[in-house]
Amino acid sequence: RDEYPSNVLAEARYLVENYERVADTDERIRRDMRHLGAYAIDREGAAEVDDAVSIEYLDNGREKLWIHIADVSRWVRPGSKLSLEAEKRMTSLYMPDERISMFPEILTTELLSLGAMTDSYALSCGVTLNEEGEVDSYEVCPSRVRITQRLSYQQLDDILAAQNITLDG
Repeated sequence: RDEYPSNVLAEARYLVENYERVADTDERIRRDMRHLGAYAIDREGAAEVDDAVSIEYLDNGREKLWIHIADVSRWVRPGSKLSLEAEKRMTSLYMPDERISMFPEILTTELLSLGAMTDSYALSCGVTLNEEGEVDSYEVCPSRVRITQRLSYQQLDDILAAQNITLDG
């Protein structure tokens, strides 16, 4: 299915045009992580950014890695036309020359893309590792993040190479 029913498109347009009036059901527990800044790493030219990372420097001298995933549930409610359509599609398909998304492009590139607006909504997982590189602690929470830099995979490889860091084995 590469086209959307008109009622699904209408719901997506409504959310984009009225996002400031859409209540955040997680507002009470949503953590403000905008002060950390976040790096979004994706393929060159990606229009929808669905993940990012941040580093939090803890008082005990350790670091916590935060992984942020775009919070679809902030905008798409269970049982809504968008939700039911996404259930039928089950996943977004990425092919070399085409993408068939679970959600209409207007929604994926506006509200569901981290960094499309100054502040974005995410589901975040913070992980602290011990000296052996094993997970010492973790937490998961809804959050607000601010993308401070977007990098392509090639740009990240170039940065790591300049620092003489390799990620392969």
